[in-house]
Amino acid sequence: QEIFSRPDSLRTKDSELTYRLTQFSGDFANAAIKGDLQSMVKFGGGREVIGSVPDRPDDNRIKLDDTSHSLFVQKALEHQLKLVLITEDGKFLVGVDKEEDAEAIAAVDPIDNSGEHEAGLDTPPYIVFTFFDKNVGADGKYKPLVGGICDFLRERLLFYSEGKNRLFQYVDRKDDEERIIGWDIEEREIKQKAPKKITDPGFVSVTYMGSNLYSLPFIDNFRKLIEEMHPKGRFHGKGGSHAPLLLVTGADLYVMVDDIRTENSPGYVMAKAAGFGVWVYDLNGNVTDYEFDPKIEDSERRLHILIMARDEATRDGIIKYWEETQRENELQKSRKAFADSNPEAFELFRSSQAQPSTN
Repeated sequence: QEIFSRPDSLRTKDSELTYRLTQFSGDFANAAIKGDLQSMVKFGGGREVIGSVPDRPDDNRIKLDDTSHSLFVQKALEHQLKLVLITEDGKFLVGVDKEEDAEAIAAVDPIDNSGEHEAGLDTPPYIVFTFFDKNVGADGKYKPLVGGICDFLRERLLFYSEGKNRLFQYVDRKDDEERIIGWDIEEREIKQKAPKKITDPGFVSVTYMGSNLYSLPFIDNFRKLIEEMHPKGRFHGKGGSHAPLLLVTGADLYVMVDDIRTENSPGYVMAKAAGFGVWVYDLNGNVTDYEFDPKIEDSERRLHILIMARDEATRDGIIKYWEETQRENELQKSRKAFADSNPEAFELFRSSQAQPSTN
């Protein structure tokens, strides 16, 4: 029985690959839920450190990462997929010996939140993946074909195909004495929500605060964002490559400072399918749409500021917070330099500023 069935009439030459990727997605998520991954997490296993992650001093590679990676490759081979697989650990070939023989490129985060699992924190892990056309299109972009964010503890899958998201829930129940096991689409429809202002009640902002490599730069540069949020707004510090799932189910904003491409390429298309813009603000002050590009996933790993927001007004507000903080920091540096080089003059200046006006 095929987990995600499609009429055979749709299995044209052009859609055959998408069809097989769809079947893989359901089968892989099913195996993650009913196999070793879910039980490993539930019982606190898979925490053994087996290596390091390139360019990620905050992150180890643990047994849980490798178990998920191996399962992904195993299922891909079972479905006779020929892939270039790109993860934070590097580039791998699956089912082929040469890149040119691959039929698709897979951007994958085998386990998001593995660092939290290693530390024993009660934070659910996710598997995030998107398959892209192996050839760049006429528009200079790599077309996303199929993707998913598998929340294998809660047994649900956000599935992307043909530009749309669908949220599936794994079920194992009796219905009129008949046992139903498999994937049911959730009753509630995923609808695009109207943009909110940062100051509105209920506005939800997401980032990742698990390591001080990310929390300190965020607080240093976006403290005003937190200060200006409504008390009934929510600031969620447990983001990651699964953040598009949070955006689909209710969050309004995702912001990261100095994140890496391989953390965002596996899932960003699902944010775009939910009506979010995904932008990068670079060190030169330029704003560009984020797009997957296998040629620069390694060479240009770091993203200065990544923004996922419902509209450009929110995006521009985030950039404004950053620019104002930079001006304030430069002013502080100038004052310190003046104080260090001319302490007496600086003290005289401070005294004059402290005196009340006689006007």
